[in-house]
Amino acid sequence: MKTRDIHTDVHVNGAITSNTDLILVFELDSGSWIKFKVREQSFREVHEYEWGELDYKGECFLKFRSTSGCIEKL
Repeated sequence: MKTRDIHTDVHVNGAITSNTDLILVFELDSGSWIKFKVREQSFREVHEYEWGELDYKGECFLKFRSTSGCIEKL
């Protein structure tokens, strides 16, 4: 699953800023879910509902391999 987390802040001087976190969510074999903030290229290249092999360390996305190819952290 893919999701976007949008943060909007209003500063003291009235300026408004907005930031978007791109998040990939994977379901593990155990049935649990794990989320990773990723860069735009990884977000675009991972297809939703695709099966594959996920490599990660702690909360850091490293690599996702599937029949569509291999997407690595940039």
